[in-house]
Amino acid sequence: MKITDSVLRSFGVARTFRENSQKVNCVDYNSNGESAISSSDDDSIVLYDCQEGKPIRTLYSKKYGVDLIRYTHGDANTVVYSSFHVALSIQRQNTMDSNASI
Repeated sequence: MKITDSVLRSFGVARTFRENSQKVNCVDYNSNGESAISSSDDDSIVLYDCQEGKPIRTLYSKKYGVDLIRYTHGDANTVVYSSFHVALSIQRQNTMDSNASI
């Protein structure tokens, strides 16, 4: 399918998630497309199952905050994210471990 203006206008909202209490800053998909991850101004990181269309886990980064978040290359379970509470801070997180920075 060619993506045209009319095709984009025909898209609608398929699902709304309400896990965040503040705005979402960033969303990224892992390399195999099975999961997505988001960061929010409420210091949360939400992991989503793309096949089931539901959230899997919510982690919090209250100490550092979370802004830009990205999956790492070659590892579908690890993300890096930038902090907005601590200047020039980058954190690495394994998405399968509950709230464990590595």
